[in-house]
Amino acid sequence: MEKQPDMKGAEILKGAEILVVDDHEEFLYFMTQILTMLGWRVISSSNARDALDKLNYIRPSLILLDMRMPGMDGFELTRILKNDPAYRDILIFAVTALDTPANRKLCLEAGCDDFISKPFRLPNLHNRMMRLLCKDEL
Repeated sequence: MEKQPDMKGAEILKGAEILVVDDHEEFLYFMTQILTMLGWRVISSSNARDALDKLNYIRPSLILLDMRMPGMDGFELTRILKNDPAYRDILIFAVTALDTPANRKLCLEAGCDDFISKPFRLPNLHNRMMRLLCKDEL
């Protein structure tokens, strides 16, 4: 059974901005609809370069990032963001279909703050997002 996150600071997070980056339009649509219904403000991007451009204008609390995309992948985007003082404090949650211990290790070594594999259960994702964001608020 998934442990519920400590909700200290959860009210602060209500309406927090989440950037979802994935090259599959159906996944972007689904995540935008679900996360919006859960009270998040969602911006979506279909590739890493577009996400980088959007970060010039937005400051999300969290990025849900597909790690395997054509062109610049999520690993490269994570390294860019975590090595730039202007972006390194943005939390990055890797979302990928590659569920292996080696891939999990690569995600964390690149700088991701958490990792979940597709397919995932939405309550599990949401609880882990809350735990990560609440920990950052404390």
